[in-house]
Amino acid sequence: MQRLIFLIILIFFTISSYGQNIFHVDFRVENCGKYREMTFLFHNGEKFVSASVKKEGSHYLVEGTYYGKLCILEIFEAIDSTSKIARRFFLDEKPAKIQYISCDSTSKGYLWKAYKSENAIDFPSFSNSFRMVTKKELEKVNEEQKKVDYEFRKLNELPKPIVIANYENLLKSKENAQLAQNILYDKQLEFIKLHSEDYIAFIEFRDIITQKPILESDNVREVFSSFPIELRNSFEGKKLEKLIDEKRNRFDHAPELGKRAPNFKTTDIKGEKIELDDFKGKYVLLVFWATWCAPCVKEVPIIKVIRNKYKPANLAIIYVSDDSDKNRFLNFIKKKQMNWNHIYGNKTIAKDYFVNGIPETVLIDTEGKIMHINVGIELAELHKMLAANIKKN
Repeated sequence: MQRLIFLIILIFFTISSYGQNIFHVDFRVENCGKYREMTFLFHNGEKFVSASVKKEGSHYLVEGTYYGKLCILEIFEAIDSTSKIARRFFLDEKPAKIQYISCDSTSKGYLWKAYKSENAIDFPSFSNSFRMVTKKELEKVNEEQKKVDYEFRKLNELPKPIVIANYENLLKSKENAQLAQNILYDKQLEFIKLHSEDYIAFIEFRDIITQKPILESDNVREVFSSFPIELRNSFEGKKLEKLIDEKRNRFDHAPELGKRAPNFKTTDIKGEKIELDDFKGKYVLLVFWATWCAPCVKEVPIIKVIRNKYKPANLAIIYVSDDSDKNRFLNFIKKKQMNWNHIYGNKTIAKDYFVNGIPETVLIDTEGKIMHINVGIELAELHKMLAANIKKN
């Protein structure tokens, strides 16, 4: 009987700790000489979604339903049409108040430099410790990334035609940056595993898993298993476990270099049928992107250079959009004069190619086999491969 009572109490505790909850936030910004659009996303236990918002002037009432012990609310300031910055707050069911104060209308970063809050925390103690422990590794990652950016800028400043030998420095920089990132990743997981009883460690772990397009090794399963069983069996725990399985599956089964690219049959934005197999005999540059993705937008001028350099008869460019606002999408490609094939509203293609991060660029050879896969806008290796295989205009 005592054992039964204990089990009932345990089940109740699990449900009450990690069950369905509702958050309420009274959010305000002080008057400022400059307006910025504010948007609100929160993690519902599975993914980030838009919050329900009622706005009156500079006063916002923000609500949402989540499954978890804490809710993560991200408040975004729009810097321009493509760039945003965000602050993150941790909430529970207690009604919260957040007010942005100390406005600097000349700022190109955060417009409001400080805030006041009630029942909302932005930097829990674990997160501070987590960042301090990995500070050295993070600094190394940033240092190596600056070198990548420098080499990339140098290439853009070179007179045309670009000498292929100049790509070697960039490729080496990218290799060093990736090595530094892997060291940081291992250090983060090590620290999380040591503090797996802390709920915030779970949130940090989920962030890491979400940001990685694929999971190359199985050590993440070991870290996940170190969390308390009630958390692993909760709604958000099950969703994270599913995400881990999906990203491990991406690593195990994702399209690989030298293998045939997954075929697709669909219609383009002109309503014309388009099938990958129809492009055999020419190279195909397949790009997964969206107008709301800042790196994707920055990549467009690079792709236009490629378009001008190689004839459509030799190289087809197909853009697969993840946009949900068709008018914005159509206006954008018209304004930017993106004169190549476009596919809109088809989620299957990205799924078949296991796309988790954009922009992702896939180069397919004349026989329909994958030659190159790249996530991000450092396309030095792509330029090198195109120059070695395709005649310029």
